[in-house]
Amino acid sequence: MTMSLERIALKRRLLDERRVMRRSGSRVEFVNACEICGNAVDALDLHEVIISRGDVRGNDELLRKVTESEYNVALVDKRCHTDLADTDWGHRLLTDRLIDRYGSRAILSWITMLNLKAPGDFLNFVVARAMEVEKT
Repeated sequence: MTMSLERIALKRRLLDERRVMRRSGSRVEFVNACEICGNAVDALDLHEVIISRGDVRGNDELLRKVTESEYNVALVDKRCHTDLADTDWGHRLLTDRLIDRYGSRAILSWITMLNLKAPGDFLNFVVARAMEVEKT
């Protein structure tokens, strides 16, 4: 998939917003880090978390909304993207991080706004993850 200008802008914005503070000796710096392993890396991929590209295949408008929303996208390094992001564990972890960052209500509203034919599985998953996040 060629990155649209909107997706490039989203990635730039998320790289800026999701920087993490790291200490190196007496120096403090802000770095880009993988949202799965936490390693600081220069190159991060965008990964669709809650609703995948495959879930909206054939609908270009929904594809754009799913791939260009901060409520559905995580920044991951190449290794984690390949090995972990699409596992059940990775899916739960990244969903929990999105809920921590934006809140379940905002994510549920975004899913509802998409007007999917069958949003129930996505809504139920976010609600279940939100209940788990609140327990911790």
